[in-house]
Amino acid sequence: MRRIPLVLLALVGFACAKGPAAPPAAAPTAVENAALGLAVRPLPSGYTVAENVGERLAFDAVADGIPGNAAIAVAPPASSGINLVAEAKAWGEQAGAAPGGKFFGGNELVTPFGSAFTVRALVDGGATEERRIYLLHPGGGDRLVTLSLRYPPSQPEAARDRL
Repeated sequence: MRRIPLVLLALVGFACAKGPAAPPAAAPTAVENAALGLAVRPLPSGYTVAENVGERLAFDAVADGIPGNAAIAVAPPASSGINLVAEAKAWGEQAGAAPGGKFFGGNELVTPFGSAFTVRALVDGGATEERRIYLLHPGGGDRLVTLSLRYPPSQPEAARDRL
């Protein structure tokens, strides 16, 4: 008879030793990257950090149930100034000239940090739609910031919603 209570006591003790399961970690509301000198606040709905190491900041992004990925890149300081229109136009021409590529054009955006330019094109032989936004680094206008979002090709309305 003494064995049963000891076995039960041992099982209860083992169960208590593990403790309750920890709640899942909350998604970050802000992401900072010191190497780039940037922070994303707030993190948009549907975005999760895929990589935040050194000068690499990338996200997995789901919009309207369609997965994609986003990345932020910062160029080294430019001593001669940055022409956002020329940067956007050069990428659009390059994307449109590639096999299966198609350039859809671009627009100027007004942001809290000044003007920005957005362009959209089919890349990867037409298998991927990519939108890029070019703007000057908010910490100083001598660095180019490129935001890129890549996702499966879709209707123009979906592309506007993603922007």
